[in-house]
Amino acid sequence: MAEQDGPSSANKPERRSSAAPPTRGFAHHPSVEQMLHFRAVPAEEKLRWLEEMRQLLARLVPPERRALMNRFRRGDL
Repeated sequence: MAEQDGPSSANKPERRSSAAPPTRGFAHHPSVEQMLHFRAVPAEEKLRWLEEMRQLLARLVPPERRALMNRFRRGDL
């Protein structure tokens, strides 16, 4: 007898397509386990990490690039 899709197939994880990754930009596909782990991290810790990354980028980004980013944020571009 052939197996049919039924209630048991609803519990199976969805398969992602094997399409080629984008040639430009960035793509990130976290696993369910990664999302559950991130959800368990307290909001304070997430915000602390975000602030640390903002400070790091502020030190590393060249002034010309920072000016361009600020113009973009203001809507001048």
